[in-house]
Amino acid sequence: MPYLHFEMHGSPDGLQLSNYEFVSWEELKEPIRDINIRSSNYLYISLSTCHRGHLLKLYNHDEPCPFFGYIGPIETVNYIEAEISFVNYF
Repeated sequence: MPYLHFEMHGSPDGLQLSNYEFVSWEELKEPIRDINIRSSNYLYISLSTCHRGHLLKLYNHDEPCPFFGYIGPIETVNYIEAEISFVNYF
C-alpha cells in the first residue's frame, strides 16, 4: 500500500519547500493521481503541514480520485503540535 508523508510548511495554495520553492496543490494533482491509479486506489497521504484540508482541491467528481485517504491538521499548527501528533500516529 503506497503511503506519502509530507512534513513541511503548508498554505491554502500548496506546500512550501523552501523560502523560494513552492508547489501548488494543482501541480501535485497529476503525480499523486498517477500513483493512486497505479496502486488501484490505495494511496494514503499524511500531511504534517498547516492547511492540509486544502488537499481536497485535488478531488473532482468527474476525474479519477488522486488518493484513497489522507490525514493531517486542517488549521495552522506549530511544529511541536505536528511532531507530537505524528510521533504518536506512527
